[in-house]
Amino acid sequence: MVPTCLQLFPALVLIVGMFFMPYSPRWLLKHGREAESRKVLASLRNLSEDHELVELEFLEIKAQALFEKRTAAEKFPQLSQPTAWNVFRLELYSIKSLFQSRAMFKRVVAATVTMFFQQWTGINAVLYYAPTIFQQLGLTGNTM
Repeated sequence: MVPTCLQLFPALVLIVGMFFMPYSPRWLLKHGREAESRKVLASLRNLSEDHELVELEFLEIKAQALFEKRTAAEKFPQLSQPTAWNVFRLELYSIKSLFQSRAMFKRVVAATVTMFFQQWTGINAVLYYAPTIFQQLGLTGNTM
């Protein structure tokens, strides 16, 4: 009972905290909310909205969003209407593109294999068997 409650506390803090987090400037910009995007970006950087660095980063984000939008429109003209189904299909196509070229596939495999081996040889096994290992090394009491 106590271990479960201890695990629930951080989860509840995260759930409540999510309601106070702003949307990302990139997401706001992709959804046509430029003024709010600039305001959130300035808030994240602790600078004024008209600061040069905020303006520069905002324009970079905007250029990237426009590039992605134009590329998607050229590659998939049939999905140009912004319906929920078309947005979902565009996301699936972007995931599919990770596996279509050899260079991107190699990157995906490298990241996946790294994460697999991190979990497979992870710290959980060390922590689980540590008392037994220390006991076999001759350490006893509090030193174990």
